[in-house]
Amino acid sequence: PRQGFVAFQPPSPFLQRLGEYYSKADSAEPVLGFLVEAQHLNHHGVAHGGLIASLADNALGSLASRVAGSGVVTVHLAVDYLGPVHAGSWIEVTRVVDRAGRRTLFLSCIGRVDGTPVFKANAIFNAISPTKRET
Repeated sequence: PRQGFVAFQPPSPFLQRLGEYYSKADSAEPVLGFLVEAQHLNHHGVAHGGLIASLADNALGSLASRVAGSGVVTVHLAVDYLGPVHAGSWIEVTRVVDRAGRRTLFLSCIGRVDGTPVFKANAIFNAISPTKRET
């Protein structure tokens, strides 16, 4: 990982299978880090679009959950792929809350490799109450 980032365990078993996630420890701006490895590549030798979409959904969803103070579910996710991501690339995802209502949150993010944008995404999340969660 890059300097200033610390590893954390994502809560979802699905996300845990993708690899280690990192967050910037002392940043006022919520930044997520991820190292792309050979297992994340598609048959063209670049990061699979599903990996990028999962990374965006996790980055945005974790911030939405923190802002909402509860669990959230993804209502909408749109990802624009701006450039290829190769094995060994370190992706840094900056996130922002565009609007937060009582139940619905709108967020966006940009993923960069060495400062170059490689994807951008926006999402809508609904907060869920603990009594409505399914196991």
